[in-house]
Amino acid sequence: LSRDELRSVRRRGDEDAAMRRLLEPVVRWSMLKEELEEPLAREAAQRFFNDHGNGVFSFKPEYDTVEKIGEALPCEGGPDDAKNGKLRHVLWGLCDNRLALVDENCDGGDSRFYLTCNMLHSRSFTLLKNDGSEDGLLDKDKLNKLWHEYFIHRQSWRLSGIEYLSALKNAADMLVCAEDLGAVPDEAYTVLSQLGVLGLRIQRWPPGGGPFLRAEQYPVLSVATTSCHDCSTLRAWWENDEPEGAKKLLSEGYLDKAGGQGADFSEKCSDIWSQRVVRSVMQTSSMWAIIPVQDLLDMWDELRSSDPRDDAINRPDAWAAGQANWSYRMRLHLETLLDKHSFNEFIANMVVETGRASNY
Repeated sequence: LSRDELRSVRRRGDEDAAMRRLLEPVVRWSMLKEELEEPLAREAAQRFFNDHGNGVFSFKPEYDTVEKIGEALPCEGGPDDAKNGKLRHVLWGLCDNRLALVDENCDGGDSRFYLTCNMLHSRSFTLLKNDGSEDGLLDKDKLNKLWHEYFIHRQSWRLSGIEYLSALKNAADMLVCAEDLGAVPDEAYTVLSQLGVLGLRIQRWPPGGGPFLRAEQYPVLSVATTSCHDCSTLRAWWENDEPEGAKKLLSEGYLDKAGGQGADFSEKCSDIWSQRVVRSVMQTSSMWAIIPVQDLLDMWDELRSSDPRDDAINRPDAWAAGQANWSYRMRLHLETLLDKHSFNEFIANMVVETGRASNY
């Protein structure tokens, strides 16, 4: 992007201040307190940041890159490894909390810039607002449009997609499935279809937005599922993330064919509701239906975990809380599940009843 294009998202204030808001990491005292216990948060604030008042901080020059932070907080088997590891993770995250980057390959005054890939999900972006503060320097809507223009429309995804995916398909005699969730350019779906690559469909994350996917909207070349490693389980979504969304899933008839017609909504995702949602996904036109084991176990009351939030696989906030990430393990031994004859019979019957028992 050119400097003029970045200038176009300035809402008020002078250009230098707006460019700093775009290019520099956004650090607030509230963020440090959120991620670290207060004694450690204050220690980090004094050591690594300049304090500009009103809870606004900036990295000191000697700690303003990921490399510098790593050198200042070594983890080499010493007594401070746990503390340094936690600080590293938090400070690295704050260092990346920016909207744009300068192209380091540009010489002279003709600078070029890149918006960050995760800009729309960054704290820096979500803090933007239309007021007189530093967070009101940029026009959030214009910046959002510029991001989509750059990443979705300007990039030539088709040719490179065909090249790389063809190489992947030709490398082994395996069925290829694409993780095509989130911000995906329209031409990506064309390439996947052209090459016969399956996509991934989650009922609550329809491509292009909208509330939910209906059974007939799942393409044949896809894998239908209830959740995945990067989101909450079905029960956690229903009870903790979006209870209003779960209510809409029922009230607008998405579960009618799975036995939900005329049923009353419950804020608790009972085993019966888990069964109905899983069945609705199994009934889709997707070539494959692959259900995470957490959502399968939630269909049977005695097999459920006490808190569905503990069943998530990727929990980005775990590191800040001093917990392990990507550490989910099924609580039950396979031998125990083999003895749950009623549960196994229930799943077997569902597979047959939804037409999933035959081979392609």
